[in-house]
Amino acid sequence: TYVNEIWKRLNKIICKPTQLSDLEAAQFELFPNPSSDVISIQSDVQITDIQVFNELGQAVSVVVNDHELSIQHLSKGMYFLKIGNMAKRFVKM
Repeated sequence: TYVNEIWKRLNKIICKPTQLSDLEAAQFELFPNPSSDVISIQSDVQITDIQVFNELGQAVSVVVNDHELSIQHLSKGMYFLKIGNMAKRFVKM
């Protein structure tokens, strides 16, 4: 089904083996979620590599400024923010 295909694609993106890092022990939070303009990222460690994917597993372009993610240009829907080997879901309203 369509949902199974989405999860297969996301697992390919999210579940790749990676080198151990401080991010494995750290957690991050996204707020507000859902949002229409900006998502803030709260983390215990410095964030260096951020990727955002749509529901189809396609990478989308975002602007990051000091732990804030500009999402104004994104279409409404569900997205996945990946930092290191961790990912969280957010919704663009």
